[in-house]
Amino acid sequence: SSFPTAGCCNPLRSLQKVEGALKVFRHTTLFYNKVTAKHSFEYKYSDFRRWTKARGKKPVVQIIKYDLVLIPCNVNENHWTLAVINFKLKRLEYYDSLKGEKQGLFENLRRYIKDEARDKSGKKNYDLSDWGEFVPVPGKDIPGQENGCDCGMFTLEYAYCLTTGITLGASWPFAQNKIPD
Repeated sequence: SSFPTAGCCNPLRSLQKVEGALKVFRHTTLFYNKVTAKHSFEYKYSDFRRWTKARGKKPVVQIIKYDLVLIPCNVNENHWTLAVINFKLKRLEYYDSLKGEKQGLFENLRRYIKDEARDKSGKKNYDLSDWGEFVPVPGKDIPGQENGCDCGMFTLEYAYCLTTGITLGASWPFAQNKIPD
């Protein structure tokens, strides 16, 4: 299943041009399958190392210079969630509208951050010791999904809210009852 990127890509790109906006990098929908080795969680940096290298006029992507790195996750090819590397708050985040499990994802993202910092930014021992983990509870901390088909919309809304500065404790501007049938 493909991620509904039309609503996500253009607003996120335009946010980069707004003064004071968060600096956001988003991976493709294929990244999650690579970093989790199709859910076996056998991490192999060489499988996706080139994804942030310089190409033509496009410079090297140094993820550690971003505020947020968004990773849309297609879990078991039937459910969309969002993983976030939050450099601003020094934590790994996982947003799932159905309260699923992240199963080894954070461990592999920690390895990925260290590998990218070493490979693209020359930081040999990037310190993540003071980083936390955050998995908000749907229906309590974040809006939760009440059906089996709107996970993609929730994932897009989480991404939009996070990149525009809407934080927990604030009134999230979406809910299940605001998504049309």
